[in-house]
Amino acid sequence: MPTTQQHAVDFENEDYALEEDALEVSDEHYSDRGNLIHHTPWWVISIIFHTAFLLMAAMWTISAAQEKEEFSIFEMNIKKFKKPEYDPTLKRDIKRTHKQVKDEVVVENPVITKEDLEIDELETPDNMEREHKAKGRQEAISTIELGGEGWVGVFGVGGGGSGRYGWRDGGGKRRAIGRFGGGAATESAVLAALMWFKRHQAGDGSWSVNSWFNECKLAPPCEHGDPKIRDPENCGTGFGLLCFLGAGHTHKAGKFRQQVADGLSYLKGHQNANGSFCRIGYQHGIATMAVAEAFAMTKSAHLKDVAQKAVDFSLAQQNKDGYLGWNYHGPCARNDTSVTGWQTMAMKSASSAGLDVGNSFEGIKNHLEKVTPPLKGGPSEPELDGYVKYTYNSDTDKVHGGKNWHSGGNLRLTAIGMLCRVFIGEDTKGEMLRAHGNKMLTRLPGRSKDFYYIYYATLAMFQMGGEYWKQWNEALKTCLLESQRKGGCADGSWDPVGSYVRRGGRIMSTAIGCLSLEVYYRYLPVAMLKK
Repeated sequence: MPTTQQHAVDFENEDYALEEDALEVSDEHYSDRGNLIHHTPWWVISIIFHTAFLLMAAMWTISAAQEKEEFSIFEMNIKKFKKPEYDPTLKRDIKRTHKQVKDEVVVENPVITKEDLEIDELETPDNMEREHKAKGRQEAISTIELGGEGWVGVFGVGGGGSGRYGWRDGGGKRRAIGRFGGGAATESAVLAALMWFKRHQAGDGSWSVNSWFNECKLAPPCEHGDPKIRDPENCGTGFGLLCFLGAGHTHKAGKFRQQVADGLSYLKGHQNANGSFCRIGYQHGIATMAVAEAFAMTKSAHLKDVAQKAVDFSLAQQNKDGYLGWNYHGPCARNDTSVTGWQTMAMKSASSAGLDVGNSFEGIKNHLEKVTPPLKGGPSEPELDGYVKYTYNSDTDKVHGGKNWHSGGNLRLTAIGMLCRVFIGEDTKGEMLRAHGNKMLTRLPGRSKDFYYIYYATLAMFQMGGEYWKQWNEALKTCLLESQRKGGCADGSWDPVGSYVRRGGRIMSTAIGCLSLEVYYRYLPVAMLKK
């Protein structure tokens, strides 16, 4: 039986033979055909020409109508403007947003209504190299059977060749901003954050959580606080890269190519032989997510081995041979929900890149079942249980809420658990996720200044859609746009707020603020993929 390669060769030879046969046409044949054309009446030639022209015009019209129909439910007008220079003195004003218009089509559980959107093209570049459009694995889903219409392909799908990350650049990005509630103000804030990261990247390509302030170039310099985490360079570099990648910039395309290339080069050069970037589960998960997304978006061969080795290290650290969660160091009996959250996002990024993630999703599901008490009163009664706990010990079979569990830590952990449930495919219409969503509505951004909580809850509430996202999004924009620093070297950054974020300093707080405002195009909502 011929091999696939032999079939390919046969097809090539067949094409070549056809070309040779086509060339073997005698001069006599051409002479006869020329005489035929010469003696044909002019009106016959005219009819043939105009008939062919009308057929081609009709085919073009039908094709254009089909293309328009693909986006008919979410149709909007996009006004293009000349690309402006970045001006740090410009106000990032929540009031400079788009206007809403009445929907003509009713969509069940809509994320947002149609809008006319004004987006300058600075961060939605159509001039990115087309051969470097964001890519990704479209069938990257969990194999867990959850019995519902779960959604696990969480990364933006641009259609055609754009792949899982196609909403992060070009027209897909503009459409997503308009559909899901962003606007000129949110994109201005994202750009300001990326400019801050550009100014504070070290010469070796890294962003150090503990010493980034050595790169301050403007006056007055940033207030740097006292961040203290282990392996600060790899973790900080992961944060910086995620922000650029989330906005559609890779080492191949976008105005920040050099920053992304230098950051990836740093991580590649500082990966240990066992695949780890950091000794701690948090930091390693963040760096792994960055290299996995970079590989998924570009399919650069030199990144595949780096990303897979990082994933393999994560899998080796997962507890119970992959059938529970993660801890700071592993494997062990202690399963930490916060660490598991970052590792879950890393595994989802790796899965979308087509990398081998083993049975990691099954372990995540098992961990969530252990740390989430059952509901006592249904999703409409958020004061009842269902709050996610901090740790589970597999030796004692006991859960622990955490020392800050009764002072806001419960909501922070519940937001993490909520997002993890979405990422492994749980139906957003299910009781547990709706109960979690109701809990988030009791503490919207602004009322809560905890950036760690805001980040996870933003990603999760975006997936819930409908009224959940509408309320959350309005509060989110007000909170982040008003609190972003304006002027001086700190322009575009956010002050570290919340006990966890203070440890990661301005690098972590700015990354979380930026990634939260990229939510409109960084991940697609459940409702769209179900359509």
